[in-house]
Amino acid sequence: MLLGTGADPNRIPGLLHYACSTGTLDIVKQLLDDHMDINKFYGDDFLFGTPLQVSVSDNRSDITRFLLKYGADPNITPPGSPRWRPWQRSPLFAAVNKQNSEILAVLLGTGADPNRTPGLLHYACSTGTLDIVKQLLDAHIDINKFYGDDFVFGTPLQVSVSDNRSDITRFLLKYGADPNITSPGSPQWRPWQRSPLFAAVNKQNSEILAVLLDAGADPNRTPGLLSYVAEHNDLDFVKMLVEKGNANVDLMDNVLGTPLQVFAAKGQRDALAYLLDLGADPNIEGGQYGSALNAAITNGHGHCLDELLG
Repeated sequence: MLLGTGADPNRIPGLLHYACSTGTLDIVKQLLDDHMDINKFYGDDFLFGTPLQVSVSDNRSDITRFLLKYGADPNITPPGSPRWRPWQRSPLFAAVNKQNSEILAVLLGTGADPNRTPGLLHYACSTGTLDIVKQLLDAHIDINKFYGDDFVFGTPLQVSVSDNRSDITRFLLKYGADPNITSPGSPQWRPWQRSPLFAAVNKQNSEILAVLLDAGADPNRTPGLLSYVAEHNDLDFVKMLVEKGNANVDLMDNVLGTPLQVFAAKGQRDALAYLLDLGADPNIEGGQYGSALNAAITNGHGHCLDELLG
């Protein structure tokens, strides 16, 4: 009745958004028939996005379907959504956040482009279900794309490994994810962001580490991996990388040095013996101590000298 007497629904910001959240489908129809802007953003920093985003966020599949038929654009993204509120970036993000496969299918089926919003597959690999990841990949989203400032999140595979999502990790690898892509921007103090293998050893997840190695992940492609594992006292992981992944025991990390140097600095004689039996070279120079012998002496591990001196 109000609309019929000249009430202008566009004079009240957020009215259609509110209707798409709490109203009925008939109310939404009435507002749209009165020429409300179907794609208008609302909220501080565009917090609520478009009416379509609201309907998706509130799992209103009936209203979502109607908005799309009425011309709502599923690819509009708010310009102000921060990283810590990823579900506000687009309707697709909202569907993934709600783990709503039905609405996700509706959006993808009406032209929503999963490659338009950076980080969508990464987010799904962290918080979504396996079915949602499958839906996005079937919609031709880039499986090996980097995301984040300085590529902080790496590839979707790195995200699934970092979040211990073994189910999604296995599926991504079967779908063609490359386990050997290394992030070009990972700093020295965030080594776990360099590659999926680094992420697996950082999480001390032997199951996922084995899955990656079986899928062809090469521990020699990421400098410093074996030394990083040694630094964290993980002889079992070192053995796994060497015996299952053919890791080169003499690869150098610029700071830590070789794995042999790391274990010498820690005084782990059994680990030294293991690496030396494999042919590790005790005379390689580099790293913070210069050599394995210096590492043992500097840290007061005289009991390791006989191993190193042979």
